[in-house]
Amino acid sequence: MNAQRASAEASLAQANAQRDQARVNLKRTQIRSPVNGWVTNLLAQLGDYANVGQNKMTLVDADSFWVDAYFTETALGSIREGDPAKFKLMGYSTAISSAATSTASRAASTSLMRKPARKDLRP
Repeated sequence: MNAQRASAEASLAQANAQRDQARVNLKRTQIRSPVNGWVTNLLAQLGDYANVGQNKMTLVDADSFWVDAYFTETALGSIREGDPAKFKLMGYSTAISSAATSTASRAASTSLMRKPARKDLRP
């Protein structure tokens, strides 16, 4: 009887250890972000392993990112700082609203307008 009990206790301890290891492994399957955002450039496939230094995705911070937009010189005359701007991210149907915050030199034939987008992008 004592041998059977010892064997049962050993089997229970082994099963508990396997359960605990499964919990640890399950936690390792989740990636948590420190910021609100969207995953882009998702290169991970089911069953892939993540290796140090290997990018599997890109995270765009929803609360702080820049949009670089290129315009011809003739279009810049009608764009003013603070003007409303709408744009769409590829893969999302929701338009994002922001405002023009600066424009580059008007001397170039193609100029750059950089706009911070600090709006909620949730569809």
